[in-house]
Amino acid sequence: MVAIITLLVLLFSECGAQIQCSQSELETENQLRELRAMVLELRGKLTGTQKELRDTTTALHDTKTELAGVKARLATTETEVVNLEKEISKKPKVAFSAGLTNSGPVKAGSSELSLVFTKIITNIGQAYSSTTGFFTTPVKGVYYFRFTVLDMLESRRMTILMFKNKEKLMGLAEYDTDGKETYLSGGVTLQLDSQSSDTDNASGPTHLDVSAELRELREQLTATQTKLQDTITRLDAEKPKVAFSAALTNSKYVQAGNTEMNLVFTKIITNVGEAYSSTTGFFTAPVRGVYYVRFTVMDYPFSAWMDIKMFKNQEQIFFLADHEAQGHLYISSGVTLQLEVGDVVNMRLPAGKRLYDDHNNQCTFTGFLLFPL
Repeated sequence: MVAIITLLVLLFSECGAQIQCSQSELETENQLRELRAMVLELRGKLTGTQKELRDTTTALHDTKTELAGVKARLATTETEVVNLEKEISKKPKVAFSAGLTNSGPVKAGSSELSLVFTKIITNIGQAYSSTTGFFTTPVKGVYYFRFTVLDMLESRRMTILMFKNKEKLMGLAEYDTDGKETYLSGGVTLQLDSQSSDTDNASGPTHLDVSAELRELREQLTATQTKLQDTITRLDAEKPKVAFSAALTNSKYVQAGNTEMNLVFTKIITNVGEAYSSTTGFFTAPVRGVYYVRFTVMDYPFSAWMDIKMFKNQEQIFFLADHEAQGHLYISSGVTLQLEVGDVVNMRLPAGKRLYDDHNNQCTFTGFLLFPL
């Protein structure tokens, strides 16, 4: 009996051990499966990380390319801003007018005489010398030159020459026999060079943080583009636009009485800025600056004198006269004037004199702003 009980105990002990062993193996297998799942998950994450790294590398390359493009656009925009600011602040201002002399006749001897116009009327930029009579180009550009000369001809020829350096540009001549005033007038547009030149260099810093630099450059580009647009808008708004032309009348003869007559050119051709009044005949300077003003008048004098005057405020700028025994006669001239705000320019007809105009606009008064000061 005792032997039987011992055998049963042994059998039960072996069964318990087998059960415990099976449970341990099962747990190990579960752990292995979990490890395999973790490895697969890590492999997936690693694959995703590698793809993300490749995408990041590509994005970094694209960002560097965009950065280079933004740098180039920024440099171009900043250059445009600099150039515009230079145009505003450093635009050359050149204009002159001068009268010849107060000493009466000026005569050449046995050789050509270089004329020295000694009476400075306007000399913005100081490019004209009243000592030498030379205009010297301060900057490369296109210039307009005009002259008017007069002599009392008594069966002789009046000749005038214009030179650029040593090159003769113009040679005009007139002949008259009555000993009265005879005018010669001419003008030309010239492209002239200067020896001066300007060189600008620019460079910028390099940043290691590409993304941060890109953001900074984008902000700079936006700010610079805004500044450029503001500069363009300001330049356009601040630059005054003034120009006028007007003809005298359709009523044919205009004659002064016993006193000097203020001429009113009633037929507006152009009046940008509304600075010329067809009611008063006055051009009133709307801004401080340098203006070019000219006129042409005509009559059939029939052995009478034709006279004309130009005034700046109460200062006489021109008094021109001519004589013709028969037919029609023109007088024409122009001048560069520095005017302050409110200064007025007008034409006057001396007492007893007359002019002729009709639908053909033979008599005109013209002016325009060259540049503000």
